[in-house]
Amino acid sequence: MSSSSLSYILMTLLVFTIILGFFAILNIFFGHTVDKKKTELSNKAECKKVARAHKRRLRTDYFWSNHMRFTWITFFLLFFIALGFSIAHEVTILLSLMLAQITYYFFKFARRSYLEFPAKAAERLKKFETEIEAAVEAEICFDADNIQRFSSTDKEFDTKPELFSFPTNITKIQFPPYETRPPKQPIIATRKLEYLVLSREYFSICKGASTFNLLDPARAPVPKKCVELPGKAGECQEYYYSQIRNVFYDDADESIHITYNDDELEDIRFPCKKMAANRKDAMKALKGKLRLTERQKLRKIAEHDKYEKILSRRNSDEENKDDKPSK
Repeated sequence: MSSSSLSYILMTLLVFTIILGFFAILNIFFGHTVDKKKTELSNKAECKKVARAHKRRLRTDYFWSNHMRFTWITFFLLFFIALGFSIAHEVTILLSLMLAQITYYFFKFARRSYLEFPAKAAERLKKFETEIEAAVEAEICFDADNIQRFSSTDKEFDTKPELFSFPTNITKIQFPPYETRPPKQPIIATRKLEYLVLSREYFSICKGASTFNLLDPARAPVPKKCVELPGKAGECQEYYYSQIRNVFYDDADESIHITYNDDELEDIRFPCKKMAANRKDAMKALKGKLRLTERQKLRKIAEHDKYEKILSRRNSDEENKDDKPSK
């Protein structure tokens, strides 16, 4: 075989290899683009399903979140029923009878939705805030606490944290219809919780938790299929009982006021409405922790005093022993 023909064959193989590599790269690129587009379209389709399900829930479970829906639908149904009977034609009377039957089922649905609305709203609120409490407990982690690990069943050690939640940013739905007094409105539309968590040696103040929104809950972005976001704990700051001088409730700004022994440390103010159901319980528990810390301090002082007396007596005995003349 001549050298020219060999060169021709090698050149042909090289060109063929380059073309195959080019098509392989194109296939990988377009395959990745197609897969990405399919995933994007799938996520958008899931988001549309979620949006439709949410709208359906607003029109069924939360129908009474806007009582004017019932008013307008009832008005139009009764108007067209009356119009059909007033025309007094066979067709219009038949249509009016059909509308009357639809009206009956609508009233039946509206009554059931009215009775179930408070319970369903309360269930959603409880589920969301239970998730937040679990997140707060996870944030205030006790896994590295030896007493928690080995003495969790010992009643002498209060290793289980005490959680006190205080609601802020509350808005309510006007339900029952035309009820304008917030205390008489049982259904919460939005609410945010702040937590006071008492553990054995320290307490934590947790702020920035997720806000509950009954009618428009926070959702994940499109790449995560617009699922409803669970409750999150926010940020928790720890403070130690041993540094606290006093704790009291400040009526002026409606907050729990905590003062420190060290003047360089800034006092803590935890917003808490005077009418909050668990305000007194939180104050009682916090003061109880301070009393326990004070008793532990006094016990340590007494133990140290006993140790000093024993040490002094021992030193005195050794001095007397040295002063005795040897026989």
